[in-house]
Amino acid sequence: MEKETDIRQGLRVNVSPQTSEGDGPTSEALLVDVSNGGLRLAVEGPVPCGTEVRLRLDFGNAVIVHATARVVWCRPCAPYEVSTELLDLQPEQWHALERMVHPN
Repeated sequence: MEKETDIRQGLRVNVSPQTSEGDGPTSEALLVDVSNGGLRLAVEGPVPCGTEVRLRLDFGNAVIVHATARVVWCRPCAPYEVSTELLDLQPEQWHALERMVHPN
């Protein structure tokens, strides 16, 4: 279990909010948790509920996962925590994500 925590704490995620004009500025987040159908991220500032974001998860060994997610909630803590619902993750991407987060 400790190995999984170490991997998640080290995984950086690029987050780009989607607006009517296109993608907003990209910021970096830290993957905190993976659940069935969503991710919890630590981010520097608040992200409004309902915001759709593009995610890029780079595992550093040529495995990159791109996905679109919707913000379900945002908690003000240090840093902010955002819970997202994955909207378009393909099964092979989900399996890659699971293998990286839960390698055993």
